[in-house]
This record gives sequence, structure tokens and C-alpha cells, in this order.
Amino acid sequence: MKFKAILVFICFLPATMVFSQGFKGGFLLGPTVTQVTGDKLAGYDKLGVMGGVFTEFPFTDRTTGRLEMYYIQKGSRHIPSDADYNKYVLSLQYVEVPVLFQYRFYKKWSFQAGLSFAYLISSKERDQNGVLSTIGRIPFKKFDISALGGFTYTINDKWMVGGRYSYSILFIRERPDFENISYHNRRQFNDVVQISMYYTF
Repeated sequence: MKFKAILVFICFLPATMVFSQGFKGGFLLGPTVTQVTGDKLAGYDKLGVMGGVFTEFPFTDRTTGRLEMYYIQKGSRHIPSDADYNKYVLSLQYVEVPVLFQYRFYKKWSFQAGLSFAYLISSKERDQNGVLSTIGRIPFKKFDISALGGFTYTINDKWMVGGRYSYSILFIRERPDFENISYHNRRQFNDVVQISMYYTF
């Protein structure tokens, strides 16, 4: 029920801002590749998706303020190999709200940077034996704050494509009190690469 309420809020908030205040808005959708720093794994092996809405307000001909809200999948994954038969998948689902400053530096190219505030909807860890029990494990924090930056290219008045990188400023899980393939001696942080298509209405 809580998740459905969040989705409804995502769909209607930017539309309300657009029509009531004259802001420009639209939808965004795309894939993510992610990893978690501090989980004793390496590589952007966890594939996910993100999708939601955005609204923006121009300050000048070149600068824009931008607010987004979307559902996004993050986490990490260990792919079994001949050298290591262990399997591990960490699935994290967030509702995320980036607040961005965007600067058009060359024709249709823009740079954007800002902070992102995320709420954890669910988390799940699995290995070769199935879903791991949460008993005895340090839980993931419900809130995450990330710094992000990226570039966008405007295709036409309706469509834009962008790429973005984000990294947690705050850790998403404390140092664990025991070790296995999913843990490391450091705190853990989200590490995310996104590619998005934007549609402006």
C-alpha cells in the first residue's frame, strides 16, 4: 500500500507543478548499472531500471533548475566463475529525488550536478542457496544522500538523452560484524551509472 501511494505521488507531483506554476516537465526512463563499494566485489555487474518524472524551471538562457522523482533499482552482483562458484545478488529499491542545477555549455549539450535524496523501499540479498535471512545482519539505512553529475543532449523539443554518475555521501550500511562474500571491512556505499531518455510534455 505504501509503495502504491509513493507511485501515485511520483506521477502527479510534477504535473501539478507544471500546470500550476508554468514549469516544464515530463517523464524519464532508462537502465542502471550499479555496484556497492565495500562489499568485497568489483564491477558494475548489477543491471536495473529507473523511471519517473521531472520538472524544471529556467533561470537564464543557459541555466536551469531541475527536480526529479523516480523509482530506481540499485545493488551489486557476483557472477559465478570457474574460479569462484559462489553466487551473490544484492537488490535495493529506492524512491529517489534529485535536485539539480543544469548548465548548457555548447549548443544542445548540458552539464548537470546536484544532490539526490533517496528512501529505501526494500532490500534483499540472495546467494546460491536462495534469499539470505536478515537475522543477525546489520540492516541497510532507510535514507541515502548522493552526489551526482552528468551530461544531457537535447534531440528536439520533446526528447533528450542523458548519462549520469552518482555516489553515496552517507554510507548505506554500517561495518558488518562478520564476514562472507557480501561484506567487507569498510562501510558500504551506492555507486551508480544511469542512462536516461527524457520526454517533455
